[in-house]
Amino acid sequence: MMSDVELLAVLRRAASEPDGFSYGFDAYAKLRAAHPELVAPAELAAVDQHFAIGQRAYSKARSIFDNHRTIDDLFEKKSFPKIEGHIKTSLALDPQCAPALIWQATLDRRAGRPADALAALERAVAGEPAHARSHYELAGEYATAGDRARALAHLDRAIQLSGVLHGYHDRVHGDPRFASLHGDPELLALCDPLPRDPELRPIYEHLQGGRYADALRLAATAPMTPAIADVLALVLGAIVADLMEHGEDNAESYGDPEQPYDDKLAHFQAELARVRTLCSEPPGPQRARFTALTGLGSLP
Repeated sequence: MMSDVELLAVLRRAASEPDGFSYGFDAYAKLRAAHPELVAPAELAAVDQHFAIGQRAYSKARSIFDNHRTIDDLFEKKSFPKIEGHIKTSLALDPQCAPALIWQATLDRRAGRPADALAALERAVAGEPAHARSHYELAGEYATAGDRARALAHLDRAIQLSGVLHGYHDRVHGDPRFASLHGDPELLALCDPLPRDPELRPIYEHLQGGRYADALRLAATAPMTPAIADVLALVLGAIVADLMEHGEDNAESYGDPEQPYDDKLAHFQAELARVRTLCSEPPGPQRARFTALTGLGSLP
């Protein structure tokens, strides 16, 4: 059975839609009343206790969520004197609440307290190690402080955790906190979704640019390795998706222009199935990173 702390961790990660949790609790209560036979009598006490803990955690998460909306509004209005009290309210409900600690770090930074900002963000990362923005903000603080190694380590973690979702690999280039690292080869490598391998890179470049026929030409003529199979599967998957979405309109771009559309689609589907058996599972690092940072390359 989940503890109060574990449930709260789940709820706060999904706090953008907290009402969904109350629906779950309400549905359980109705099911419990209408069909008591679905739960063995010996289990009733444990199940009821589980949902009672969940409801308490939900109530706490809902209070935090409502408080965060108020903080967002105050930040937009630049009403900074009013924000600190709301941050304290969130931290009283959840001392490890990453968004509240990030806001606290922002206020500390504005007040000229960089050590306090750094401490707040370290606390956020310690409380929620998988919170991508905490790592990104901490990377910015370390970059500002001149700690290159820690800045790059936390930036790398933020990129790994969020992929294309928050675009930290792009955002960092315009963030003044990282000015001291602009042009740094290691930072550029962290933010580059394309592999450095000279054989793989042009294939991924064509794939990223939507030039699937060119990508296929390069991948199909390269010596077959797990890394080539990975990118060839992505290319074939993109072609199959393109053919299925656009029908005959784009069919002439691939293979024999005289081949009937249905035969061509069947051919590429069969090739995709064949190549997928050669791919590395789980995906190799080049394919995994490209898919994570571009949002492209999901196999159909």
